[in-house]
Amino acid sequence: MDSLNSFRNVTERDIDLLLIEELQVSPSFANWFVYKALGEATTVKSLGVWHSVSDATLGESDLIFKFQSDNGVVEALLIENKIDADAQPEQGERYQLRGHKGKEQGYWEDFRTCILAPLAYLERNIEPYDCEIAYEDIIGYLKSKNSARSNYRANVLTSAVEKQRRGYVSCVSIAMTEYARKYLEYVSEYHPELRPEKSKPRAEGHTWINFYPFGVEKKMPIVHQIYGDAVKIMFLAQAERYEELSLIFNDFNAHPLVVRQSGKSVIVEVKVPSIDPIIETFEASFLAVQEAIKVALDLYAYCVEKRI
Repeated sequence: MDSLNSFRNVTERDIDLLLIEELQVSPSFANWFVYKALGEATTVKSLGVWHSVSDATLGESDLIFKFQSDNGVVEALLIENKIDADAQPEQGERYQLRGHKGKEQGYWEDFRTCILAPLAYLERNIEPYDCEIAYEDIIGYLKSKNSARSNYRANVLTSAVEKQRRGYVSCVSIAMTEYARKYLEYVSEYHPELRPEKSKPRAEGHTWINFYPFGVEKKMPIVHQIYGDAVKIMFLAQAERYEELSLIFNDFNAHPLVVRQSGKSVIVEVKVPSIDPIIETFEASFLAVQEAIKVALDLYAYCVEKRI
């Protein structure tokens, strides 16, 4: 018995409850967690943590941490917690929509969406969130405190990481994987300047085709959001540029577009023809794909011209 794992089956709910307590009762953990999410040091005052917050039309947030930062602004972290479950279709986008709705209703003045998961899960995640925090980072923080309580909690999270390593079985969609493979191979051959992502197995809802023409470090991916019928440039963590970018893209005449703020990011969006990659083959939807690629190329060229 001594050689057995102390935790038979750690669930996402177990991690949710652990985080709720830490964020509520440990100011040092709350400060560290917000630092990891925002990328800047701040002293926060916890205003509450909520679990499984549902919206009738926009779905559920696993955790919402509401706090006041040292500049007096009331902010929220909308947190998706994953151990090994596949993402739901457009899950990251719906977190953004719930964040905007909470802001419009006056629950907070600003927000950021966050995915929390083992590092191996984050490495294959394709859903867009404003920030990522790995279980391993939290484990490192807790172990640094070197108390019986913090070491116990680090062990709980370690068990969750081990569960992910042992038990992950991807719900791979052959149709979606094949569609994305052909799409990305086509772009790699004929439009390499878009620098498409590498092809990999996909679940049915993983319909975002990502391009990195400016390099990953620039945080300006161009995305064909297939089920959203849109091609977007996502200016990640650049919300302060909203007015500047709105003015710059006001002169873009190639396609009708919308510029909007989404959490800490700015989204430039152009609508494109609908595609159903589960029902349609790549070849059958080729004309619609070409139109989406044309939009991506036009957006890229405009950014280069304007030196954005």
